[in-house]
Amino acid sequence: PELRALSLGGFALDCGVTLPPAACVTYRMYGAPPDRSAGRGLVLHPTSFDAVHTELEYRIGPGRTLDTERNAVLVVNMLGNGVSLSPSNAPVELARARFPPVTVRDNVRAQ
Repeated sequence: PELRALSLGGFALDCGVTLPPAACVTYRMYGAPPDRSAGRGLVLHPTSFDAVHTELEYRIGPGRTLDTERNAVLVVNMLGNGVSLSPSNAPVELARARFPPVTVRDNVRAQ
């Protein structure tokens, strides 16, 4: 599945910093799209701050814990994990030590 990005430009963090236009949260959808009429739901599975979507793939797929024959699985990379907006890939004004503190609440609101 393709890694996709959702723009978070203008998103206000709990610390008061507003993210620049280049800011994004990335995600990957596994399985067919949700379809209520067919009984296919959606499972949202976020990563942790130091994990990325590929590290969760061992549990995603037909017959696995997150069964893609029964549900679509959406894995969202958290802000700060290196794939979504992070100190290592942020625009220069937010890069490295200038990266703002990001809370779990920020991540939930972004997702």
